[in-house]
Amino acid sequence: MKILPGLRPLRAAGWCAACVFTLSSCAPPEPPTPPEPPGSAQLELRIHGAPSELGVSRVIRIEVLGEGLDAGEWLLIEGALSAYHERRLRERSLPDSLLSRVVPSRSWAEEGAVWLAPQRALAAGQRYSVGVLGLGLVQELDVSPAPPELLAAAWPPPGVVGHEQVYCPAGVGLGSGPEALGGALAPGAVPFEVLPGVGDTGLLAGACFTLRAAPREEPSLAPLEIAGHWLEVSELAAALERPTPEPPACPAPLVALGPSCTEVFDRFARVSRVGPPSLWLLERGGEEPELVRPGARWILRGLTPGEALHLGLTALSVGGVAQRYSARIQAAAPLGLPIISEVLANPSGPERAQEWVELLNIGAAEVELEGYTLEDGGGAVVLPAARLLPGEYALLVTEAYDASYPFDVPPAPGTQLIRLPELGKGGLSNAGEPLLLRDPSGRAVSGVPPLKSSKDGQSWVRREPELPDERESFVEHPAPGASPGGPTPSL
Repeated sequence: MKILPGLRPLRAAGWCAACVFTLSSCAPPEPPTPPEPPGSAQLELRIHGAPSELGVSRVIRIEVLGEGLDAGEWLLIEGALSAYHERRLRERSLPDSLLSRVVPSRSWAEEGAVWLAPQRALAAGQRYSVGVLGLGLVQELDVSPAPPELLAAAWPPPGVVGHEQVYCPAGVGLGSGPEALGGALAPGAVPFEVLPGVGDTGLLAGACFTLRAAPREEPSLAPLEIAGHWLEVSELAAALERPTPEPPACPAPLVALGPSCTEVFDRFARVSRVGPPSLWLLERGGEEPELVRPGARWILRGLTPGEALHLGLTALSVGGVAQRYSARIQAAAPLGLPIISEVLANPSGPERAQEWVELLNIGAAEVELEGYTLEDGGGAVVLPAARLLPGEYALLVTEAYDASYPFDVPPAPGTQLIRLPELGKGGLSNAGEPLLLRDPSGRAVSGVPPLKSSKDGQSWVRREPELPDERESFVEHPAPGASPGGPTPSL
């Protein structure tokens, strides 16, 4: 491990419990050092972060104590520095090969010290170099190969800087309340407070807490730790405008549910968010509110066919506005809702013969499949008489399909096999082509977008059965590659 002469090396393990690692106090006694560069003897580095064995944590702040330091000259660089790169650092002339390794960081001067805060988590088990323009390498840091877990914000979503942050750890541990939790954010010593629950709502006070900073002109860094929870790297925005969102105008038969338009079925509703992202708290009767994280699509389950459901919804905006909505959702009478849930176009076995299309009835009523058609770009094939009970799977296969073929995942026991003359024109295309399931009236009831199948024996599957027929709804099947006639493991 390289260090600037006159500085003591950080120990690789046994970090002090306070998580402030001071070179002068954390290192064992050292033999006499060579002559020091001017001013270097006055430097003292402290690494702030979660306690971690065998190195520093993935989220740290570097504090440098010394006289006459320029915050803009301090850098954190991925990896060790070669002699060539050390020289270029001293010469203040960084080549592209070195600039590309500089970790994006915020730096500032405060009360006789310079601070350097990486704006992303460091890589576990990797080495980094602390350097300064005109002086060279100051210290190498090794990140622990097994760093402690860090808590990510439930709100706002990654890549969005909000007015406040919501965290929902497994154990909140807020102590005596928000008055016991506060401090100052860097840079600029901006006061902050921690509120139990989500925003100003007070909801989920036993599961979540909200970090809120005082109004300020520049974004602030979130603290490293709150109530024993070490946090992922994030920023809080400066004061934002806080407009009140308007509910959308939803075309029939969609109904408005807060800032969304909702398509209601018998046992579930398909919710499509409209407008800017927001964090939702959904209340059903006297039940504990449900936290609904941001996303374009969301499935509301647990409807009773033919019955109404009264909901309360609180939507928290990026600007920190909590807007309250109420809605009445009328579930449809029991429906038969067959969907294409999984497709194997590239089997390990013989092409065409071992291909299949999986159907699933996600409705509350059985469905008669006679007269339905499976359609691809080359034509359509009519399904024979077959019944699909609620929650039942079936496989559309050709006459040549062998359920016992040893190199493809076999169907789940008892899976209904519906044999057809062919699956699409010339079989299912590995290059990807749209598939449509139409009811006897010709109405498209389910579909799969063009999806390229490049790996033998691996299917495409819907992430959730109720999701719409969009590319984002489908993923390549995890190991063992397919799950014909049953739910997908680990999804």
